[in-house]
Amino acid sequence: MLRRLLHALALGAVLAGLAGAIELCITWIRYPHHLDPGIWTAILPSYLFAGSILGWCSFVVSPALTRKTDRSHHPGLQLAILILIGGACVVLSLNTSGEPSVRLGIAAVCAILAHQALRLIFRTALGWSIATLFSPLTAFVGLIILLFSSLLAWQLPTIPSPHAGHQGAYDSSNSASPTNLIVLNLSGIQQDFLSCYGYFRNTSPCIDQLAQEGVLFLNETRTPISKDSKPATTLISNTAKLLRESGWETSGISIGDSPLNLEESLHGFAQFTDLSQISLRRRLFIPQLQAKLLSWKNPDRNRPQNAMDHAVSWLKAQSNKGKPFFLSIQLGSAAPPHKPTASTQDHFLPEGILAEEAFGNPPNPVAVRALRDAEVLEIDYAICFLVESLSKLDFLENTILVLCASPLNPKARAMPLILRCPSEFTAGSRISEATSLEGVLTSLAGWLAGQSEVGNNALSSIRRS
Repeated sequence: MLRRLLHALALGAVLAGLAGAIELCITWIRYPHHLDPGIWTAILPSYLFAGSILGWCSFVVSPALTRKTDRSHHPGLQLAILILIGGACVVLSLNTSGEPSVRLGIAAVCAILAHQALRLIFRTALGWSIATLFSPLTAFVGLIILLFSSLLAWQLPTIPSPHAGHQGAYDSSNSASPTNLIVLNLSGIQQDFLSCYGYFRNTSPCIDQLAQEGVLFLNETRTPISKDSKPATTLISNTAKLLRESGWETSGISIGDSPLNLEESLHGFAQFTDLSQISLRRRLFIPQLQAKLLSWKNPDRNRPQNAMDHAVSWLKAQSNKGKPFFLSIQLGSAAPPHKPTASTQDHFLPEGILAEEAFGNPPNPVAVRALRDAEVLEIDYAICFLVESLSKLDFLENTILVLCASPLNPKARAMPLILRCPSEFTAGSRISEATSLEGVLTSLAGWLAGQSEVGNNALSSIRRS
């Protein structure tokens, strides 16, 4: 009895583990981001546990659903039939639409029909010939292989996105402390949202400090690159591609709510994480089932601080590589409806005005503006966290920070553009001449990749002599 129970548990775990491996491979093919083998290590225990439960259930119901002669001659085959049918029923009942009773009824009918059909098939010579695949020895060997693959996946490095392209070799002899580049793209943030551009509220104390320590462009202009793409998307992805070909580490982070096209953004980045998308792990069946059973709440990942937490984790991994890096962070838009976090929501609300009035019919324009400014302040707090983290990691003084913004519509007014790198550019500069984001990023990328001299491009007037 105990031997058969262990056989059922191991067989269920192996079959579920194999199903999880196949599902993960299919999801990796459909998921256009970088490939992290460590996810397999994280999800395998869940699949093994779920499979063990199916194996135990099959062991319990096997006497009622199978003949004694079949169980005695080929117990593994009978258990495998029940496990596979049970797993298929669970998937069918959870993934079909309709009332729970209807879904369970459909799953039960399909299970009975499948069980009878498989009994007839496996009673043939062909069916019995594959019975050895479900023997106790095969089950335990398969379990060991799955566990070994989990340990191996834990040790493997992240595989770059297929869109990343070729990575060149970095010549470390040029500089003991290479210059890095970080682009902060604030979707929908206009100049008149920020106090450093003269807005009457103190919405951006950290951004103001960056402007004081760097270069503030007062007249940023947009140069359309193509009819079907957003200029910022093309510029940032082209910058990533150029720097990666020069041996740089590249990573992109987005929290959605932006005009960026994800597929286009991926080009050039070894890693690209879109926090607004359902995570790769949550695209798999067993993690989804866990979320339903345990009532896990899907956290609001579309917050600036989440992007910065992810960015800092990536930056820490770069500390000992000795290679320059390019990091692009696409933050969410300050577009209605405005829903700042609780820590900033009431910061700019006048006395007697409630946040709920911004969502009334009609909305209170005073409340709407106050919540919009609170969202800008929330973004500013996240940028402050990033700057402090760069300082702690000793990256701040040799990292060029570019703060720009993507307009949410073609009629948007002037967008901010700030450049900070005290070691290379004059702090406190104010540029009133028309300057394009295209010119600044193209010049920076060409200079950092060693393909042009900074004195011969758009940055020559602000560079330290």
